[in-house]
Amino acid sequence: LNGGTPFGQPTSKGDTAVYLGNPLGRTELAITPSVTLFKWLNVRALFDHRGGLTLNNSTEFFRCSASGALCQGIETKNTSLLEQAKAISTRMGVRGSYFEKADFWKLRELAFTLNVPQSMSNMLHAGNASITVSGRNLKTWTDYTGLDPELNVSSASNFNTADFLTQPAVRYWVARLNLSF
Repeated sequence: LNGGTPFGQPTSKGDTAVYLGNPLGRTELAITPSVTLFKWLNVRALFDHRGGLTLNNSTEFFRCSASGALCQGIETKNTSLLEQAKAISTRMGVRGSYFEKADFWKLRELAFTLNVPQSMSNMLHAGNASITVSGRNLKTWTDYTGLDPELNVSSASNFNTADFLTQPAVRYWVARLNLSF
């Protein structure tokens, strides 16, 4: 494949045009389940899905073309023959196709809210009290071989997405105390 054309645009392999994929995806879905247990504990989650997405794994291309020392197609023992061939051809100066299917599911948020008993709220001179512990960016399920299928180094370019040495979203936990007076 000729990797010099804009991402998502037809390219040629010999005399045949080849569509590399949709950089924006075709489907998006968000699911927010919530359950209350024992009348005092609420558990909420946010799951996100994006489908029909193709991403240019420019990080892996760079690793394989620059030194090969960090190239998964060369360094990983259980890599497929296709990945090995792409890595070797890249080392020989041929721009291999590092466009990958990047569909994913993510656990974006998980929150636990504990409603404090009224007797404890009264001790704080509050009408109600609750404590929430929540986490963000907790888990990603994908076949994409890069760090994160949502990375985009070329966000200012129209109809182009590429993962190139970009830091994924940070995973973190926070705690919050809510008091109402």
